[in-house]
Amino acid sequence: MIIPLVSAILGSDYVLYSCAFMSVQLIFLWTHCSTMLSEKPHLEWKKIISNINVLAIIAGLLLFFCKIKLPAVILAPINDIGNMLAPLSMIVTGMLMADSPILASLKNAKLYLFSAIRLVIWPTILLLIMFVSHVYDFIPDGRTLLLIVYLASITPSASTITQMVQVYNKDATYSSLLNVFTTLFCIITMPLAVILFSWLIL
Repeated sequence: MIIPLVSAILGSDYVLYSCAFMSVQLIFLWTHCSTMLSEKPHLEWKKIISNINVLAIIAGLLLFFCKIKLPAVILAPINDIGNMLAPLSMIVTGMLMADSPILASLKNAKLYLFSAIRLVIWPTILLLIMFVSHVYDFIPDGRTLLLIVYLASITPSASTITQMVQVYNKDATYSSLLNVFTTLFCIITMPLAVILFSWLIL
């Protein structure tokens, strides 16, 4: 969700910074998260390095730092695929909502607790750290860059988690409910969080 948000709010020039955030997130997903779900005591480096997501990150970094420009015949389809990211994410979320026993889970207090941690508590802690440290004064265009980080921190839990849970034969229903609950609650929490950011940082 972060890429279409940044593109709509700040413009396509800032999408690169959201990709940097997502790259770090994906690395943690396919190392720490993968290890926890597989319940193995050590990282399987061969599987991690050969993972298509990690390979894409490495390829992107090489292209960026080597300043290699792809020809239009390759770049155009890649851009088209990138533009499909947000709609596909919403389709996956909609599929999760359709298959989730939402009404039956309304009494599950853990779903509300984890939603609060994801959408309220963690973003508030992050915002306070930004406000107290004034870290945005140490880097050019710091407030805008921190807004991108903050936007990423207030988005719902990723549907990727549910897909990973399914791969490792864990409780996909519970994971999908977390995605559904945080998606529904973020309709309220995200605008409020951005307003708070604008008061304290911008």
